[in-house]
Amino acid sequence: MALDGLFDQMEKVKPRDNPACENCQHRGKSLFGTLCADDLAQLQPHKKLRHYRRRDLLFAQGNVPEGLFCVASGQVKIFQTGIDGRDQIVRLAGPGDPIGYRALFADEAYNASAEALEESEVCFIDRASVLGLLEDKPLFMRRLLQWLCQDLKQAEERMRQFAQKPVRERMAETLVLLAQAFGKRVPGGVQLGIRLTRQELAELSGTVLETAVRCISEMKREKLLRGEGRNLILPDPAALARVARLDPP
Repeated sequence: MALDGLFDQMEKVKPRDNPACENCQHRGKSLFGTLCADDLAQLQPHKKLRHYRRRDLLFAQGNVPEGLFCVASGQVKIFQTGIDGRDQIVRLAGPGDPIGYRALFADEAYNASAEALEESEVCFIDRASVLGLLEDKPLFMRRLLQWLCQDLKQAEERMRQFAQKPVRERMAETLVLLAQAFGKRVPGGVQLGIRLTRQELAELSGTVLETAVRCISEMKREKLLRGEGRNLILPDPAALARVARLDPP
């Protein structure tokens, strides 16, 4: 997307009331879970809650970070655009997850873009305030290192997945991991609690749309997947995990 389009979108973002971080139900799992009530109160004036519509960009690949994003509600995808113009989803972020922190702390431009997958509310904390936490709060630094190590582990797993597994197994693994991260129990299985297009499932699995559609159709015929409207349901996640050569969920 052109930068002028991104700026137009940002102007349309209407910040709502700025709820206190202390009252956020996702604070415990976020980067800010180690901060005490006084620390959070001092951070409050430097935080804004932004509302994004589906397909709105939070930031674009190549932009310079001005602060840190943290998802309050909704879902966001982080993706890279290659020189051939094709997108590759790097990861998905849900409530409590920080976004854009690696580029911020490395003092470099974003190497990926972030886009809302649905109506989302995202907190934004300015650069100076976040960097101040790094200097003054050792536990915050420790939590950051944990997130960075987790990111590295996930990147290594994706490299292994793409190098060693055929497309069918990669698609099965993607669906199992999505169910673990965003799934909810429903009668007859686990429903993916996140709505992705077939193209986005293809990007997550490192394949093209046509192959992803074929894999999903085969899995439906084999009763490994079921579609209900726009939702995908895994009747037996353990069976799909076996296809992916994963430990049972």
